[in-house]
Amino acid sequence: MNAAAVLWLEDVRRTDTALAGGKGANLGEMIANGFPVPPGFVVTAPACERFFASIHLADDLARLNGASQAEVRRCCAAIAEKIRAAEIPAGLEETILEAHATLCQRRGSAVVCAVRSSATAEDLEGASFAGQHGTYYYVDRAQLIPMVRSCWASLWCEAAVSYRATHGIAHATAAMAVVVQEMIPSEISGVAFTVNPVTGARDEIVIESSWGMGAAIVDGRVTPDRYVLHKGGLTLKERRIAQKRVRVSTTLREDAVGRVVDVPFAQRHAETLSEGLAVTIAGWAVRAEEHFGGPQDIEWAVTDGQVHLLQSRPVTVAGRKEFCRNERGGKYVLFKPLVENFTDPLTPLAANLLLQIPAAGLFVLIGGRVYFDLDKVRLLVPFKLTDTQLAQLLYLSGEGLPAELRIATARLP
Repeated sequence: MNAAAVLWLEDVRRTDTALAGGKGANLGEMIANGFPVPPGFVVTAPACERFFASIHLADDLARLNGASQAEVRRCCAAIAEKIRAAEIPAGLEETILEAHATLCQRRGSAVVCAVRSSATAEDLEGASFAGQHGTYYYVDRAQLIPMVRSCWASLWCEAAVSYRATHGIAHATAAMAVVVQEMIPSEISGVAFTVNPVTGARDEIVIESSWGMGAAIVDGRVTPDRYVLHKGGLTLKERRIAQKRVRVSTTLREDAVGRVVDVPFAQRHAETLSEGLAVTIAGWAVRAEEHFGGPQDIEWAVTDGQVHLLQSRPVTVAGRKEFCRNERGGKYVLFKPLVENFTDPLTPLAANLLLQIPAAGLFVLIGGRVYFDLDKVRLLVPFKLTDTQLAQLLYLSGEGLPAELRIATARLP
């Protein structure tokens, strides 16, 4: 096996981002320190760079500089097509397939994989490419090379190109490693934050969970259950059980139209995590924070009662107060769906588009962040609530609310 092209995750450390990208480097560091991470390997960033050089991609990248949005869109489509169609350098395809065969031998059976982008520029201080690069599931040997190509191509998707331009990251410096791991057939999955991502409270761990694969939480197709634990002692502080109508299946039937399937009715209102599982996940999250030296955003999955960690990256949005007053003289609460899924302030264009929606009168923009205007929201709520209770209602938090509202929020979809 060509070690310059492929590295096993257990041989990678957090300082190896130039080889394994941000995601791969962190996963290797976790495996080396006893975290329950699924086994796998990395197709390295230098291998990607050699491929890009072989197809003379630099000529295409030069056209991105100073291009209009329409030109960027056309150029990105052309680059993606070129990457998917070009011949891979001699030996690289064989090396990747050999690594996959070795992984199957280690596991004692054919392995269905998750193939995940791991860019060298992701999760930097002040910049995060979360959700912009490709991740692919249910990948077998036949689909492995096409999915590796798709990860490489996602480095040049329109969103990633625009994000680099906004943050002053030169396109020519971007490279993409690809993580190939055994796919965990998640019965339950979710995320855990070692700092409250909305309030900034550092003594809290927030866990969100749902049935099936975690993609349904990431892309907002399901409202997850939410657990808040005290970091000291790992005791459960708050539990909110949502109605979970759909899940992303861990299997892909030949006759399936898509991966999203209905959750059986009996499970829709059932809580996904026992207190014991929540404490176990929180314990691993705290250990990750201690190891990496700062608040972490953890992706995890549970199968057969076993917790697996799929990613740990720095929390790049933390420390803001949930409830604030400012020079406007009003009272505002951060808009949760945006602050939990986008780690940077909105660009002027994105903010302008968002504030054109019919309900935009309920929001204000402060420092590039979208806030609820409590005074305007209060006009729509047929209950007498304090400011704190109204803020909790907006976050679907039952703590401190009247009993009738706690019941109502627990059943919201």
